[in-house]
Order: sequence, then structure tokens, then C-alpha cells
Amino acid sequence: MMLNVADDELGEGPLRVLCARLIWQHKIHEKQTDIYVFHYKFFNCLSIGATALTGCGIFSTFLNQATWIRVCSLLTTAIALFSSLYTKSIDYNQLIIKERKSAEAFLRLRDRSFSLLYNVKHETIELPDLEKELNGIFNDYHRLCAEAPRITDHANDKARKALQKGSGSDYKNSEIDELLPEYLRQS
Repeated sequence: MMLNVADDELGEGPLRVLCARLIWQHKIHEKQTDIYVFHYKFFNCLSIGATALTGCGIFSTFLNQATWIRVCSLLTTAIALFSSLYTKSIDYNQLIIKERKSAEAFLRLRDRSFSLLYNVKHETIELPDLEKELNGIFNDYHRLCAEAPRITDHANDKARKALQKGSGSDYKNSEIDELLPEYLRQS
């Protein structure tokens, strides 16, 4: 039995919404990765720079007894210590790896849902196969959401700007069409 595309209870409607949510989840984890990469680079550069300035400050303290040089040396030492301890207390490499894996998993599931949506639109899938594949994708989606690392509000805002959409969970048909490749759009 071939699927009737007009039957939105099982076919195209829920699958389109799922595709949009998968696009959102991929983008938000991608943006969280970008944030972690930025923080990692920023604090490492800050640590290196402050450590270098501290080394120079110590020598200038011996050469010049000015109070302002001592204060600057003390501040750069504190910054170097803080940034070094901060980068050691947070394992950015692990956070980046987890976020990238999560983003990639949502991307693979998104591609799977695109393929299924293509089959639904072109009526090339039988109903039992559609039910099985759709249930599999929904189960994988919920599993990935449960396993995914926590994201920040900043990543949420960056994803919203990147996709130029609302909350990431509620979409109008026109918004879903904008997110989908042209060959999968309703219009």
C-alpha cells in the first residue's frame, strides 16, 4: 500500500516538523561548539600573553622601583594565574568533542529524515516501511536529545540568529520551507 501524501497524520506533516527540529538541534550544538572553541582560544591566549608580560614585569621590577610597574606586574601575574587555572578547571577539549559529536549525530539524523521526506513527497515508500522508518527516526531523535550535552542561552541566541527563526520548536509551514532544501519544500 502506497502512502497518500495528503495523509498528514503519519506522513509529511510530522516529518517536516521533525526535519525543522533536527536542523535546529544541529545548529544549536554547532554554535555551542563555536562558543567553546572561542573560550578555549581566548583563555589560552590570555594565559600565554599574561605569563609573557609577567616575565617581563618581574625583570623590570628589579631594574626600576616604580610602584606602577609593580602594580602592573602583580595584575598580569594574577591574570596569568586565573586564566591558567580556569583553562585547567574546564576541559574545553572534551566539551568541544562532545558538542561536535552531538551536532554530527543530529546532522546524520537530519539527512535520514530528508531522505524519508523525499520518499514521502514522491510516494516511493509503502506505509509499513514509512511507519517503521518514522518511528526509528523519532526514537533516535529523542535518544539524541536525552544524550546531548547541555547548551547555553548564548548558543540558543546564536542559533536563532543563524537560522533567523523563533524558538526552534514551533514552526509555521513557511518557516519549515525556508529551512528545507528546495526539492523538499511544499510550495
